[in-house]
Amino acid sequence: MKKLLSFCNLLLLPFYMMAQSGTLSGLIVDQKTAEPLIGATVLVENTTNGVTTDLDGRFSMTLPAGKYNILVKYIGYAQRRYPDIIINAAKVTDLQISLSEENTALEEIVVVSEARRDKESAIFIMQKNSTVIQSGISNEEMKRSPDRSSGEVIRRVSGATIQDGKFAVIRGLADRYNMAMLNNIVLPSTEPDRKAFAFDVFPSNLLDNILIMKTGQSDLPSEWSGGLIQLNTREIPDKNFLQVSIGQTFTEQTTFKPFMSYEGSKTDFLGFDGSLRALPDGFPGIVELNDIKLSLTIPKDS
Repeated sequence: MKKLLSFCNLLLLPFYMMAQSGTLSGLIVDQKTAEPLIGATVLVENTTNGVTTDLDGRFSMTLPAGKYNILVKYIGYAQRRYPDIIINAAKVTDLQISLSEENTALEEIVVVSEARRDKESAIFIMQKNSTVIQSGISNEEMKRSPDRSSGEVIRRVSGATIQDGKFAVIRGLADRYNMAMLNNIVLPSTEPDRKAFAFDVFPSNLLDNILIMKTGQSDLPSEWSGGLIQLNTREIPDKNFLQVSIGQTFTEQTTFKPFMSYEGSKTDFLGFDGSLRALPDGFPGIVELNDIKLSLTIPKDS
């Protein structure tokens, strides 16, 4: 019995440790410009625990409940120390940090990163700076629409329509004149007898944005004349999430307006009739109806 209890305690140990841990998160920005600092290091003093900030200047780390001294470092900025930061179990401790530049001469550092393109303003900037004619829709705009697939989203882009709920028509040219790409990789045709791609296979909540190129350039494939549809997927999320959506439709001609009906049975909601619609007495049954049918189909002289 003692061995069984020890084994159960061993299995429950990770969950117990998780319940006794908390989260330290926050934002690190420049003290003068308030711009987020990418790649800043957040360390727990006298330990090897540490994280770096993401593209938005945010960080998050899980620590056992207790009191810690936090060090914040970034190249070209003065180091800061935050003593006695209390981490509570199963709670998030937020820490807003601003760093000032250090008066030292440094060599030039080039940081290369990819810009986030899930905002509507980012799509406008891309269209403005692009050397080709293009249209697009961002994930921010997709969230405001009831569209569930990329095919439904494409209908909202200027100059694009959808046939059969999945095949794109760009500038009036049929699907075989268009091309589809996923994260800069050309997508093959989904149909065995035609050059076309079914855009209903990608859910809209997996997309970062959709761009439709209407003129060619040197860095794009040239096997299209209508439009090049680029699907860009979202990044892997940093934490688990749950999305719930509720939709409702109505018709102006009938919703909330009186209409003609008839008296129904009390068991209609179960899908069964409560003998209210029973056939009148004397109506032929199945056997009688089959006999009548046979007598009408068999020739008399036979």
